[in-house]
Amino acid sequence: MDTAVTTKTADAAAPRTGWYPLPVTFLHRLTEDTTAITLEVPDGARERFAHRPGAHVVVRHRAGGREL
Repeated sequence: MDTAVTTKTADAAAPRTGWYPLPVTFLHRLTEDTTAITLEVPDGARERFAHRPGAHVVVRHRAGGREL
């Protein structure tokens, strides 16, 4: 799959800022308006993306030069 999204991390204990391009490895359609997205996180960045259930992750996607 040649799709990628960019995520922004946030953690109340230790703020993490910045955008990181992560390839999408799997899309799972849960309902008509809900999709679970699996991202490929590089080994060196796993700690940065170690979110807990309920954690907020901001995701943005660019296609054709437009942010969706």
